[in-house]
This record gives sequence, structure tokens and C-alpha cells, in this order.
Amino acid sequence: MRENEFTKTVFYFSSIQDGVSKQIQKAVEMLAFRHGLEIYRNVNGLKRRLLHKEGNKFLAVLLAANREELEKLVSLKSQLRDFSIILITPDEDEDTIKLGNMLNPDYVFNKNNKLRELSAVLMKMLQAQANHI
Repeated sequence: MRENEFTKTVFYFSSIQDGVSKQIQKAVEMLAFRHGLEIYRNVNGLKRRLLHKEGNKFLAVLLAANREELEKLVSLKSQLRDFSIILITPDEDEDTIKLGNMLNPDYVFNKNNKLRELSAVLMKMLQAQANHI
């Protein structure tokens, strides 16, 4: 059995690189360093990669910059169905949350949530996966 056969590959998506998204990315990088980490900056790049996923378990941290980008991510629902998903929405609007829930995320945050909460959830998800090996 290969060493990484059961590791969870982490996909991080964010098209924006402002202060908050950089902090989120840094937290993801720190927590996922023992796992495969793949970073995507546009929906088309993520979509191409999703066509070729195989083997590993996957976790996606998806940061939608705005409602339009969230709609594009939702269009990838069938490719993301085997993923554990942490979704970061652009706002707390009820319609935005309803749209994001179409991805069936495990957790939903918005950019204004405390980074500590997001980090704790990501750590627990990675630890839970490791305990099932």
C-alpha cells in the first residue's frame, strides 16, 4: 500500500487574494501540509482538475468571491459530490446560503467568520479522515 493511498487531498479554491482570503489560504496550507494540497484560482481550472480525480478521498475548501462565482461552483455539484466540502460564502444573505447549500457542504462559513473556527473545522475533518485509515 502506498504511503498516500488513503490521505485526503485538499483542494483550495479562491479567485480573490485579499487580506482575508490570504489568511484563509495560509491556514489551509498549515493544516493540510501532510496531505496533498492543490490550489485553484479560477473555476475552469478547478473544473478541469475535477474531471481527473481518482483514488484519494477529497476535501474542498471553496471560497466564493461573489454570487456569480458561487453559481459557477454550484454548477460543479456533480463533480464535487464525493467531496467533503467547506464552503465560504461571500455574504450571509439567505438566498446566498440557499444557493451554497445546493453543494451539500459539510460546513458553511462566510468571509466574516472567525478564522479560528474555520481552522478548527478543517483540522477535525482531516483528523477524522486520518482516524479511519
